Amino acid sequence: MNAWNKRLCRLQPLIMSAALGSALAALPLVAHADEWRVDGRVNARTEINDNYYLLNGPHETVYSLGVSPYVNFSSNTEARALSYYVGANGLHTTADQNGHNRVDFMTGAKYGFNGNVDTVSLNADVVRNTAFESELRPTGIVTVQGSSLDVSLSPSWSHNLGGRYATELDSSLDKVHYSGVSNGINYSNYGVDAGGSYLLGERNRLYLLVGQTNYRADVGGVKSDTTNVKVTWKRELSEKESSNITVGGLRSNVTQPDPLNPLNITSRAVNGWLIDAHYVYQLDGQNNFQANVTRKAQPSGTQAILFPRTLLLAYGHRFSETFDSGASFYIVRTKYLSSNAAAANIVYIPIGQYLTMLASQKGGSSLADNNPRYEAFTAHVNWQFHRDQFVEFGIQSAQSRPYASGTDVRQSLVYVTYEYRWPGYAF
Repeated sequence: MNAWNKRLCRLQPLIMSAALGSALAALPLVAHADEWRVDGRVNARTEINDNYYLLNGPHETVYSLGVSPYVNFSSNTEARALSYYVGANGLHTTADQNGHNRVDFMTGAKYGFNGNVDTVSLNADVVRNTAFESELRPTGIVTVQGSSLDVSLSPSWSHNLGGRYATELDSSLDKVHYSGVSNGINYSNYGVDAGGSYLLGERNRLYLLVGQTNYRADVGGVKSDTTNVKVTWKRELSEKESSNITVGGLRSNVTQPDPLNPLNITSRAVNGWLIDAHYVYQLDGQNNFQANVTRKAQPSGTQAILFPRTLLLAYGHRFSETFDSGASFYIVRTKYLSSNAAAANIVYIPIGQYLTMLASQKGGSSLADNNPRYEAFTAHVNWQFHRDQFVEFGIQSAQSRPYASGTDVRQSLVYVTYEYRWPGYAF
């Protein structure tokens, strides 16, 4: 690690503390909340999937039923917004792998303060989920099976210097713990981005940020340090059209000591680019379109960093106030960075925007030598048949190629979801 990275690593705890302290300093305002509101929903989903684990070999059709309650408490004033949520998901399937039943949960809080000079936000979340549904959903590939507990904290602070200029500070801390798995390595991932922004116009702001992200595996001494520089342009073209574009470069360096000789350290570095472009356009009162393109570094539970490239195209159409439909197409390509390609014989799961699937890697090779890909097309219709009740019908067709020289594996599914939204209650 070079001298710049070492200095930034030493400063990260101080920067995290400063951002978190700024957020907590505004919390006393919560005591002056005028009103609290509670909203909730519960939905039940049944699904028929002809290849649940996306296997090449023999497989059976899987039937599943899930029930998910969710409650949100919120309190808002002109300068402050506070919310707390709690939810659960109970699922029963006829699949033979990974158990027939499970119960996941999620809880968290969001706080935001918007003053004349300072803008502060703080997000905290605790999520227990199956690893193949929670850890790497944005990447299209997951490298462990079983349950994961993810604890995350994300404070941010913006200070107006007067006029059009402002300083920006974003930070994050993520701790992941696996249970019931043999190939999942617990890890921590924390990062800081600092820089400034310039207001180009009433609806346009330009950001320049420099950041450092550190990945630490709890076992094996694997470390990854990623330095990045990025430029973000946030623009609201009109009430119907908006876009966010982030482009930049990064350098990741992964190191791992030899278990038999800790002084012998293997390292591997890669330079790359990152992008996060999001575009939304409301064609009229009935049609909308959105597109999203990303390329970023993502930690995993296999002592390695993943580099997914994703494309999402989505279109929605509203036939009436109670009936609408939508369709989306999702593509992901993922590259793999470890210190010595030690991730042979890994089981990983390609995953799309909405559904989870599984594939087993052939023994003796590593993901570093492959370029796995996953594609999915999803369509649905939604009907509000009562003031508080909704039903959705959907289909999905997907295909995955786990290896660069492998064969495509296909999957089709249909689902029905019923949702009841409780009327909001203020107190």
